[in-house]
Amino acid sequence: MSTGSPPAPPVGPARVVVPLDGGPGAERALGPARTLAERIGAELCVVSVAPDNRQAQERLVDLRAVTSRNAVGAGASVSVMTNDSVAEALAEE
Repeated sequence: MSTGSPPAPPVGPARVVVPLDGGPGAERALGPARTLAERIGAELCVVSVAPDNRQAQERLVDLRAVTSRNAVGAGASVSVMTNDSVAEALAEE
């Protein structure tokens, strides 16, 4: 029996979060994360954590270069959080 209303859109994650620590292998996750975000229609969020504002500004410059180098695209958000605990910072994100 049809109710006449359109089917509900599929529910999925709104964001794919990629935490980067600045290590040499960390940016290898960007390609698969970008592909996943595109396939499921989610926002790609590239994040990092720094202990203070000065280091956060430096890390932000680095993250922008990494996302550019890996063709992440303009649709991705890039942010650096200031916190002593990576786990706490990511939980807040």
